[in-house]
Amino acid sequence: MPEKLQHSDSRHAQFALSAIAHSIPPDLQQGLEILLSQSADPQAAVLRLERFCDAHPAEFQQIAWTPFGLQALIAVFSSSEFLSEELLRHPGWLVSILGSGCLHRVRSTPEMEADLAAWIAQEDDSADPAALSALKLASFRRRQILRILVRDVLGFAGLPEITEELSNLADAIIAAACHAVRDELESRFGVPHLADGSACGFTVLALASSAAAS
Repeated sequence: MPEKLQHSDSRHAQFALSAIAHSIPPDLQQGLEILLSQSADPQAAVLRLERFCDAHPAEFQQIAWTPFGLQALIAVFSSSEFLSEELLRHPGWLVSILGSGCLHRVRSTPEMEADLAAWIAQEDDSADPAALSALKLASFRRRQILRILVRDVLGFAGLPEITEELSNLADAIIAAACHAVRDELESRFGVPHLADGSACGFTVLALASSAAAS
């Protein structure tokens, strides 16, 4: 048992680690303990792992045998409560990320935009396309941030690359949001035109900080 887990309020964490250890082959148990001992928050990580194993045993087994799978789980569960909850709700996200082959390189803005378009185009029975698009934008953002976090914490990218990917993700989401707003307005009011009859593009009329505006 890692020394970081040996403190007065870690009895539940120790029990949880024991339960998790019994759910995976013996040759992975020592590696799990080492990963926990080196994590940012071993106690939080092991308690979230317990929840994950109880709720998604099949996905846990798949992740555990995937290269960097346990490292990724521990990294997320010890680094971010927000993304931990997302992963508990969507275990398939990490399975897909680990199998995508994209952990070792920067995703460009065009790649992000293509993935986002495919994500939004997925069939759904929602009667409100606008609300559906907003939800899909949010879920796409969370999934991509999960992938970027894993790249960062596992050391697959430096700060410049992580910053670039976050910027690329923001560009893709802003572009998709602008297109969605424009499509909705054009469906209601028609396509806007300039004085010469050509189609009107998108223009930012003003942009200022709150301090400057006041």
